[in-house]
Amino acid sequence: MTREKILADDMNEALRVVKERFGSDAYILETRTIRERIPGTMNSNKKVELTVSLAAPPKIERKDLPPLHLGKDGRFIDETPSLESELQRLDTLLAELEVHEDRLENLDQHSYPLAKELRDWGLFNNTVARLTQDFEQEIPTVDQQNPQIALVRLASTLRFVGKMKVEELRGIHALTGPPGSGKTSLALKLADRVSGSGARVALLAFGPRHAGEVARLEEASRRMGVEIALAEDENTLVGAIRHLLSRDLILLDMPPLEDTQWDLLEKVEDALHREPVFRHLVIAADSGWRDMEGAAGAADFLAMTRTDLDVALRPALDLLPLGEFNLGFVSAGAETGSSLEMASAENMIRPLEQRVLRRQAMSG
Repeated sequence: MTREKILADDMNEALRVVKERFGSDAYILETRTIRERIPGTMNSNKKVELTVSLAAPPKIERKDLPPLHLGKDGRFIDETPSLESELQRLDTLLAELEVHEDRLENLDQHSYPLAKELRDWGLFNNTVARLTQDFEQEIPTVDQQNPQIALVRLASTLRFVGKMKVEELRGIHALTGPPGSGKTSLALKLADRVSGSGARVALLAFGPRHAGEVARLEEASRRMGVEIALAEDENTLVGAIRHLLSRDLILLDMPPLEDTQWDLLEKVEDALHREPVFRHLVIAADSGWRDMEGAAGAADFLAMTRTDLDVALRPALDLLPLGEFNLGFVSAGAETGSSLEMASAENMIRPLEQRVLRRQAMSG
């Protein structure tokens, strides 16, 4: 027997889909209500999930045979590529790829009106090359020296969360990132802002914490009136989240990023019957985004701290092609009263625009 899962907005719709797809031969094994992410947002919808059992199709075993054809002498000829010819083909492809990469890195980036500022900011070479190529391909030649057009085009390549205010944040949100990225400070700022709007907020700190950090969290809890809890391991983590599920917002402050954290968050979702845990990769705008390719591919959102240094665009442009995440929170200082807002084309592009204007004024 094989199993299929059906997702629908309500039970009536789910049963209708089962009947249309599988007829009267289907058996409903399990019914449950889950929450499903809404792509591009920090929200989720309730869904009904049915597990349906079907009669398994007969298994047909076959062996893949090499391609054969009949030669002039009446014998079959094996056309399976030899190992040597396959290696030669791969060598040719690698050589072509290296030529292509060299061409991208050696594009005339001076024709791109933002190239100097982006290089001075320390972006990856291939990021500047990618933006240069995109600009040259999509913008008419007559406009390719116009920095304002380049800024508009650059803004259009960024992905943002659907319009929302920080105070509207709800659900379970995990903040993770490299050491020193400002995860805890961001979690406290979010807790303070959202609880100030009247929502019930809990901050759950996961992993061993040194005494100074625990004291900091306890002091913040008293000052802000926000519930703060600690979870030492995976079992206590799931139990703590279950205990806090009635809150409007649960902020999960993760320890420094490790590859296993993404698997852990998947297990948490499974244990909570697929209650979504939104994953925020927290990056300090002035450092810490190098070697974050894997994390960018697994994150739902990119949150940036230290944006008072006017360099938030750097990690966003370098990491954006590596994942499907949207740009989320931008936070300036560590204090709870310092700037915290949602990323937008305006606040992300403004520092670059100011640099371009200063260069134009000096050269003019």
